[in-house]
Amino acid sequence: MWFTISEVRKLSEKVYKVCKKWYNELHQGQRAQILQHMGELPGAENEQNFGAHGTAWHWWMTAVLPIDPRIQLAMIAMTSYKERLKGLGKVLGFLQNKRDSR
Repeated sequence: MWFTISEVRKLSEKVYKVCKKWYNELHQGQRAQILQHMGELPGAENEQNFGAHGTAWHWWMTAVLPIDPRIQLAMIAMTSYKERLKGLGKVLGFLQNKRDSR
């Protein structure tokens, strides 16, 4: 399926906001561990910086999410940046629902 850079940019901005919210709502200790091992969440990038493989922040987020390694590997193996963004959105939705149900 073909898509425009505008569609991908909008999806990227939407998912980035969700990622940043998830990261900012982590307990301080969890954020400190992530910061120590992976560094700070990279900033959002404009469409000129997407490159063929996507943005730095979405790779960073894929690496730090507390998900089953098989799911993580499936996301890494996706060849479409748009599909990886959709996958991140689904995982973050699941994690938010899990957090909200506590």
